[in-house]
Amino acid sequence: MDTTHNIYHHEIVSESTRTTIVKNAVVMAALFSLIFLIAKILGLEKVTWLRYINYLLFFPFAYSALRRKYMVNNKLDYFAGLKTGFLTCFLGQLIYTILFFIYLHFDEPLLLFISSNMPNGLIEPTVSISFMLFSEGLAWSLIAAFSLMQIFKWKRGRWAVHS
Repeated sequence: MDTTHNIYHHEIVSESTRTTIVKNAVVMAALFSLIFLIAKILGLEKVTWLRYINYLLFFPFAYSALRRKYMVNNKLDYFAGLKTGFLTCFLGQLIYTILFFIYLHFDEPLLLFISSNMPNGLIEPTVSISFMLFSEGLAWSLIAAFSLMQIFKWKRGRWAVHS
């Protein structure tokens, strides 16, 4: 085959991966928002440790993106898989953080509650809270991506994820 065809095929796969990442991230952010809405309805929005439910959901969404990438390519390069898993979680958390940042402008009691549980001297509470939420999601994105690549490594046979 000529190289033009190989490059074109790679672009199609990359576009497919981008689409998968964005779709999973948007659904993930919507699910996070739904979980928060349910917590709000049940009066549990001030139980801040419930946000860890969101972080556990990183794993199935990132796994789905990695599995899709593996099924399309019949292989999964380690760093490409790591990037796919990370970006899926990262983008989902970023979208949710932006939505939560906007929401905090409309729910002052929740903003005051969360601010009271943070260190004193917050200059801009909505930004600080959103940054904390985003930072946690960033760390969990890395944890999920690295963990799932180990699962793919062993599930598919020793380095069936081609490095």
